[in-house]
Amino acid sequence: MFDIGGWEFLLIIMLALLIIGPKDLPLAIRTITHWIRKARSLAEEFRYNLDDIATQAEIDKVKTDLVADTGFSDMKTEIEESFKAETDPHGDLDTSIQSSRNSIDNHESLDIASSEDICSSQTDSLEEAEQKDVDLDSTGKRSP
Repeated sequence: MFDIGGWEFLLIIMLALLIIGPKDLPLAIRTITHWIRKARSLAEEFRYNLDDIATQAEIDKVKTDLVADTGFSDMKTEIEESFKAETDPHGDLDTSIQSSRNSIDNHESLDIASSEDICSSQTDSLEEAEQKDVDLDSTGKRSP
């Protein structure tokens, strides 16, 4: 990069020692290395972002070339439609899956409602027991 030889490097070290002084030289070296690391990390991040942009541009170009060559605007949709036509031409499978989902959802909502009723009845039992000074366990029954 700079093509600094051994004698030039020695001359730079001697000048830095005379100008900065031996007391402040370690601090100056640390500061310089910190800035060099920061500049390298910024250059690496910039290079990575440029590579990412170039890769994305290449992917977009390949995609447009593929669409132009094959004539398919959306291959995924066409494949899904042909698969659906072959596996379930009358739509019976979709209907049964949808009805199963609906019955599961209804069953889950009933379970939630019944568990809420149980919780509220246990809470009512605990409140009544507190009023009567009776000890109840966690299930809402009297403890011995």
